[in-house]
Amino acid sequence: MIKINFVAEGLVNRLIDNQIISKEDRDIYKFGLEVFLSLVTKIILLTMIAYIFDVMVEMFIFATTFFVLRINAGGYHAKTFLGCFITTVIFTFVTINVLSNIPTPFYFTLIILAIANVLIFLYAPVDTPNKRSTPKEYAIYRRRSLRFAALFTLGIIVIYFADASKLYYCNIGVFAFFIESITLIPLVNKKNIKQKKGDSP
Repeated sequence: MIKINFVAEGLVNRLIDNQIISKEDRDIYKFGLEVFLSLVTKIILLTMIAYIFDVMVEMFIFATTFFVLRINAGGYHAKTFLGCFITTVIFTFVTINVLSNIPTPFYFTLIILAIANVLIFLYAPVDTPNKRSTPKEYAIYRRRSLRFAALFTLGIIVIYFADASKLYYCNIGVFAFFIESITLIPLVNKKNIKQKKGDSP
């Protein structure tokens, strides 16, 4: 599999050669392209797998919830794209399989939502070794994370009381929300925190 960072680096070099961006902005654009290419590749591969197993709606709900929160809150990152993709596939399809076979009452949904909201309030956003947030960026991403958490929680409650039969689909989103919130915990991000305290990546 082509490494995402090699592709991103090649694209950035072209942009610099064509004087579209400056060399000083190289790292910013390279990181952005890596995130974008990684996300697009994951979505395409996940969609293919979901189509094969006929869980397109479930995959869409899980992936949308997870990635929207991830973009703003950050969280644990696997060392390689393959490791990240495999982890995403496991979490996505284990969640779908468990929820499709084990009925989950709404009070349990509320408990999971409450725990996730507490974790997001305490820890979001989380820096990564490849990108450090400035105080201004931190404030922006924290505000976005908390706003998304509040709107998502309210949306789940409204959908349930409007049509309780949609609880299965609500819970898929809720578990994606919860799993992403777990990746914010300092214990999970131990390596990221150590690197943040030092200067070396």
